[in-house]
Order: sequence, then C-alpha cells, then structure tokens
Amino acid sequence: MKQIEIEAYSFRRAWYPKWDELKNFPIYLHQAATMDAYDNEKNILLCTKTGSGKTAAALFPLVENGDSAVFVYPTNALIKNQLVNIHKTLTRILNKKVYIRNESIIDIGLEHVPLAEAEICLHIINREVLEEYSNRGEMIQSILHDPAKQTIVLTNPDTLFAMLSLSYGEHLNVIRALERYKTIVIDEFHMYFGVQLANLIFMLKFAEKLIPNAFRKKIFLSATSNEDLELLLIDLFNVEKPQLTENYKEAEPYLALQTVLLKPCLLMDELPIPTIIGIIQEIKEDVKKLREAHVDNKEYVPCVIIVNSVLDAIHIEEEITKHNPDLIIRPYHGLMNKSERKIEESYIVVGTSAIEVGIDFHCSFLIFEAGDVSSFIQRFGRIGRHKIEGQIATAYSFSPKNLYEYLNDSKAQKIDRDVFEEMIKRHYFTYSSYSDFISSDYGMLQANVFVKRLMRLFRRWGEVPDEAEILTESYLDELYKLFRIDEIRQQKINRTIEKRPWFRAYLNSISFRSTLPSVLVYDKREEKRGRTPIYETEVSTALGKGTPCILLPEPEKIFYAVMKRFRPEAKAWLDEDLPMVLIDNYDYQYNLVFATQKHHELYVPFMCEDDDLIIQRKRENYGFGELFKNHIGMYIRAEDYYLTDWRIKKFKTDNDQQLLVFDGDALLYLSIVDKGYTLRIIQQISEGPPTDNII
Repeated sequence: MKQIEIEAYSFRRAWYPKWDELKNFPIYLHQAATMDAYDNEKNILLCTKTGSGKTAAALFPLVENGDSAVFVYPTNALIKNQLVNIHKTLTRILNKKVYIRNESIIDIGLEHVPLAEAEICLHIINREVLEEYSNRGEMIQSILHDPAKQTIVLTNPDTLFAMLSLSYGEHLNVIRALERYKTIVIDEFHMYFGVQLANLIFMLKFAEKLIPNAFRKKIFLSATSNEDLELLLIDLFNVEKPQLTENYKEAEPYLALQTVLLKPCLLMDELPIPTIIGIIQEIKEDVKKLREAHVDNKEYVPCVIIVNSVLDAIHIEEEITKHNPDLIIRPYHGLMNKSERKIEESYIVVGTSAIEVGIDFHCSFLIFEAGDVSSFIQRFGRIGRHKIEGQIATAYSFSPKNLYEYLNDSKAQKIDRDVFEEMIKRHYFTYSSYSDFISSDYGMLQANVFVKRLMRLFRRWGEVPDEAEILTESYLDELYKLFRIDEIRQQKINRTIEKRPWFRAYLNSISFRSTLPSVLVYDKREEKRGRTPIYETEVSTALGKGTPCILLPEPEKIFYAVMKRFRPEAKAWLDEDLPMVLIDNYDYQYNLVFATQKHHELYVPFMCEDDDLIIQRKRENYGFGELFKNHIGMYIRAEDYYLTDWRIKKFKTDNDQQLLVFDGDALLYLSIVDKGYTLRIIQQISEGPPTDNII
C-alpha cells in the first residue's frame, strides 16, 4: 500500500506585551491579530486550521476587556468539549478562578470554585440542562443574570433561536438579560446552509433590532474557508479577517500538528467494509499495546474510524466485534442514546460526522472517508494534534478514484501540509451553502415566518403588542432594503402569506433547522449491548433503515421503565407527542415510498393532511402519515435531485418521475427553480445518486 508522509506543521507565535496575563505565554500570530482586531468597529472572521486555537483567539480579548459573551456551537457534544477547553484556557493559561453552574447535570467533572470566589462564570444553556427544570425561562434568566461578573455562556443555535423567538416563559426577562452580553461567537460557521443559515442570519439581524446593546461584536470561526459565506458575512455584518497591527517579537514556533503517514485507499460506489476489517486485523496488536501504554489517558483512543453512513458505522462495529471480541469498540453516531456516546477506555471508536466536530481525542490510527473538502479537512485534522511517544500517526483515507490515482502516481514521499490541503481542494468539491436562498423571495418568506411567530407569541402573552408590531415591521422593512426587495417582490411575498394555506402550516411547524418529524426508538440491538436503548430519530430514518419498526402501544410506560433500568440517576423527560417504534437492527435499506391520495402539481407546496399523505414500505402502508400533519410537502422532478446535494432530503414517491421534499427544503427548491438554474449549471459531480441519499 502506497504511503506518503504529510509533514508536521508549526504555527508562528509571538509575545503579546499589551496584556500582562500573557506576558509569560507566547500566543499564535492569528490570536494576536484577533486581539488587535477586537476593538475595531468591524466584526471578525477567523479561518484557520483545526487545532490552531480558534476558541482561545476569541476568548483572550473577551477576558482582557471583561466582556460577557455567548458562544454558539452546532452540536451539544461540541458544547461539552469546548466547555472543557475554555475551562483549561481560563484556569491554566490565564490563571482565572471559574465557577460552573449545573456542573452536576453536565457531568464533566471539572474542578471549579464557589460563585463568591469566582472571577468568571462559565455556563451551558441547552436542552440537556433545561430538562431538569419545570420553568425553563426562569432558569435561563437566572443563568444569564448571574451576578455582575464576567459570564461566558455556551449554547446551540436551536436554544438561542428559542430564546430570541420568545419561546420560553419569562421571555422578556430573558431578552433583557441578554443585554449584558456584548459579544457573540459563532463557531464552525461553515456547517450552516440553506434554511438554517437563513435562520441564523435573520436571528442575528433581529437581535440587533430587539436588543441593540447585545452582540455588538460578532466573531465567526471556521476551520475551512468558503468564499460564498465570506462574501455574505462581509456584506451583512461588515466582517474582516484579523491582521497584525504591530511587529510583535516572535517566539519559537509551536509544533501543533504532528507528522501523519497517509495511506490512500480506493473508494468506489460503496465503502469496502471488508478492507477496513482487514486494516483492523493488521494493526490489532499495535492497537492493544497502545491502549495499555495509555491506560490512564481518557482522551486517547488508539484507532478512530469515521464514515459517512450510519449504517456503515453500525456494520463496521458489528464486524470488528465479531472478529475481535477482546477489543472494546465504542460507536459514536446518531442512532444511539446521546448518553452512550463515549470514548473512554476504548480501543476503537466507530462513528459518523458526530465525531467530526463533537469530540477532541488523541489517536494513533485514523480510518476515514469524506464527502467534500470541508469534511476531508475536518476529519484529517483529527489526527496528529497530539504527540504520541514512539508512534507516527497513520491515516487510511478512502478517496474517490481521481484523488486515489493522483496520490498513488505521485513520486513524492513527503508533502507539505499546506500543499496537501490545496491538493484536496482541487480533487474534492465544496458543498454549497445555498446562501442565495437568504435574499430570494422564499428566503424573505422564511424571515416573515420568524416575525409572525414572534407576533403570535407577543399576543399570546398579552404584552406590548403595539411596540412589538412596530419593531417587527421595521425589522422586515430593513431586511427588504438590505436584500434589495422591491415593491413588486414585496407584493408577491405578501400575497403568498395571505392566500396560501401552506404558509400558515409552515408557520406552525417552524424550528431553527426545519427538521422532519421524529419518533422515539426502542432499539433492541443497543439493549443487547448493554447500552441505553431509547433515543430520538427522524421517522424517515427509522422507516427507511430499521427493522421491524413496529409501532409500540403505551410509549410512556415503556420509556420510564427502560430509563429507570439503564439510567436510574437521570431525570428522564419524555416528549409525549412522539410515537415509539421497536427496532431490532438497522440492517436493510428499505424502499420507502411516499404518496398522496390527492393530486398536487409540481413545485406547488401543499399542506399535509391525515387523509392525504401515505408512507409505504415493502408496498405496505405504514401509519405514520399523521406525523406530517400541518407540515408542507412539495413534488419536484426526479431529475432535479441534483439541484441540491445529499444534505437536502428528497423522498421517493409512487411516481418514478417525481420526488417529495418537505418544509424548508421545499422553500429552498422553490428559490433555486425561481432563479432558473438548470441541471447543467448545478451538477458539479456524481454519476448517479448515492443509495443513501434518496430515502
């Protein structure tokens, strides 16, 4: 097998004499540049490699200026991971005394001082924390209103969206409490696309209107640059990439990324799982020795496997376990209870993109595939971040034919890391952010949904509707002006709002990510492995991949009995609106088909009704159509599958010439078709739709 050495990478450092706390600790040049840029009028966009201290770059100027801030992360796993990293930076580098609220709920085990002794308060606000309280709005308000000490709050966009859209009790007090948070930090900004990107933009713009004293400084962080997103941020938020303003005395560069031995593997139509099992057999003894040598290191995993498909991850776990019962294998993906996503004491971790931005770990072997530039750089960046004595990190990359042949034909035995990343950018494509959607008529419909939901909540609470109406109307006027929406387009948008029943349905189903309906899964496979067997997943995943997927009666009784058995110490919370299904395994890709009894025109949204939508599997009707009640659906041409990538979910129908999309994905398709895009313009890659992508 061909092997190429990807050279180690050192970041330049400098002494930063402007702040006493750093006088004995040199920092990276991009961190110094961020500190210099913090006091400028412009907002900040920092794009730098994985493992280069982006969070610390945002944290240093906050602490120096005593500013409270909200850090927004795309996943709860990343929130926990970054809580640990921020705590380390505050306590070990800046010697600050830190207080953490609800540490027992978060269950990370960080040492912290009592509130009275603390210099900085560090908190998490997300569903996991809020589920412990009956009055969530009151709890959020009390967290945000912690004493007049510098406070750093870590949250996700869903929770922030709910706070700004007044979804919690004590909502006005929550809004007022946010006024003391001068800065907002959006991490992994490149991960947002389409409707959720639009919601993030509209949310930030509305925050400027609703609480003008909050989030006056915005810092966007990313490990991968995206030209469309950069232009969007420059246009909407006046961002700039930080530059050094002085010639600081440089310190010795820091070797942050170790040498990695890359072994390219060929990826054809399907991931060659037998090849992966063969690799595991080859490195098995090394994996055992490494685990024994680092038995006390909780963040160390000898081997990590990251794949695109959750089914592949499940099958790889099963195959490795079958051939190597002496190895502790831990899965890390969406089809399992979140409390079971652990890496401690494992020999091998097998997962999907949940690992990509969810956890920090040390590993010696990485086996992975990637779908685009960002995914490749993120996943490859997970190895070589920590030096493992006596071991050269080795990465097995399953790559498409063009890159595989290029690497195998290369005569180079060593490649500079920057050169390697440019090579990856030439051979992989970049998924679109669909940023054009934001300024389209349908993006403005999305903005109207946000505003009208706010008005509904204001009136429900019976509070200041006149002021609220003035605020929301002026907000929309400013958006129309910002995105150059003329009167004719505004009239078209208003007609849709007033005359289309589907718009009212969409208003009722709005959420930050515009996700599809979910079900609770009672997973017997997980139960047999001694893991908590209940979790939530999209109904399409359960029906499309799970067997037998039987609807269970009395889900509440089953839920509490199971949770008491597996997690007796935890306060379990059940969403009573969700049905529960029984699944023995995810071992089959079912031919899932959607149909409607009524006729619906192509590219005309419709409101899903009980007596209309039918879901079929193995040509049998399933009784889950009612879950889609009051969601919106829309038929599109089958050949228009390629107008979007796999992240936009398209469903098979009983008509081979048509696919079905739902909710925000329907609006996204309307915006694309409205612009007159064609297959020839949009399709950048792919000889055929991957089997996992049409559900």
